[in-house]
Amino acid sequence: MNRLWQPENVTGVIVVPLSTGLSRARATRVSKTSRDPAWTAPVTGQILIAGSGGHLYRRGMELMSKNLTRTASPVTAESRAELLLHGGLILWLTGLSGAGKSTYAAHLQYQLHLRGMAAVVLDGDNLRHGLCSNLSFSPEDRSENVRRIGEVGKLMAEAGLIAICSLISPYRADRDRVREICRRDGIPFAEIFVNTPLAVCEERDPRGLYKRARAGEIKDFTGVNAPYEAPASPELEIRTAEGSMEDGLAALMDLTTGLVRNFPRQSDFSPGFGI
Repeated sequence: MNRLWQPENVTGVIVVPLSTGLSRARATRVSKTSRDPAWTAPVTGQILIAGSGGHLYRRGMELMSKNLTRTASPVTAESRAELLLHGGLILWLTGLSGAGKSTYAAHLQYQLHLRGMAAVVLDGDNLRHGLCSNLSFSPEDRSENVRRIGEVGKLMAEAGLIAICSLISPYRADRDRVREICRRDGIPFAEIFVNTPLAVCEERDPRGLYKRARAGEIKDFTGVNAPYEAPASPELEIRTAEGSMEDGLAALMDLTTGLVRNFPRQSDFSPGFGI
């Protein structure tokens, strides 16, 4: 079993049929034993690892068909980097609501644009208006939200873009899963923890969400009635209460240009397919 899906507090496994909506799933729980067939047997469903507190951790999605083959592109990552003058990567900004993630992402994108670098922001709230509009804020749907945005970000990075993903992404295991799929496919990935104390976020509260959550009007609100697991070892931590926006942005730019600068290049390209 993938190490990412073995939290210390695992209490069991849940197998959810693919035809069942995750947020409405009627799942079957099985015991946690190394000999249990549910850990290793092929299934056509979503496997969730049940942890303490009722939280679910995804193991992965089995393919519905075994008759699928990946199609290779004649355009390599190196040739895209030659065209754009930089390679693709994912910058993953995580933190509480109101921490400043979207602000940093927007400023970073603009600064990169001024330098002629192709960057796109994948904002959590924006994507919930379309790609993720059918997801709630339950633990399992939050995990699916991160999975979708991670896969889209990886596709954009493979196309040579700098994908700036800005979303709360409260569970460490979900963020680690995105890191792992990037590592597997050779995509540079950096986790940025926009570390703003909860009290400061509540004081800002630009949309009044914390106030509504405290009043019981919003369920599953991170930091109030839903947990946030801070990164253990992010590539960058921006402590917003201890520095200025300019300081944080400068650190972000240094991290980004460092990753781009280290992107592998090659001078000789194959002619590709004869079209």
